[in-house]
Amino acid sequence: MFRLRISLQHLVLIVAGLATAGTAWCYDPMIEDFKLGRAHFEFHGRIPKVMLNAHVILNFEQAKDWEGLARYVLEDGYPLDVSDYYLGVAAEGMNLLLTAHIYYLRAFYKGLSPYSSCQRIGFDVCNGLHFPDDAWKAVLRVREKAAAQ
Repeated sequence: MFRLRISLQHLVLIVAGLATAGTAWCYDPMIEDFKLGRAHFEFHGRIPKVMLNAHVILNFEQAKDWEGLARYVLEDGYPLDVSDYYLGVAAEGMNLLLTAHIYYLRAFYKGLSPYSSCQRIGFDVCNGLHFPDDAWKAVLRVREKAAAQ
């Protein structure tokens, strides 16, 4: 009979190593809520990173790092059309078409509002996007993709 003796210190190191070994199997509530279309934002009283750092967004898109893009937008936490639009981009990149549809629709409706549109809150820094038009085009695009599957 074989007995395995492990100290508490070794067990902690093993668990810590497994937790940092990869993210494919680790549960992350923020990302799981995103994947289910349940991400939410809170106003922080500053200019959003999403609007200031278009090059960072572009880097995520070029690398096809959809989870990284979602995390970047979620950690910024701004309730604007452009934020929901980029969550839609991330979800579409992950082929989560229903989720992408949810975020693109949210971006469309926020784009109609004077309080949640990046073009209507006093400064237009929407990374070249035009709301609500671009959000509606994205809604139609994911509907077509979903119908084709």
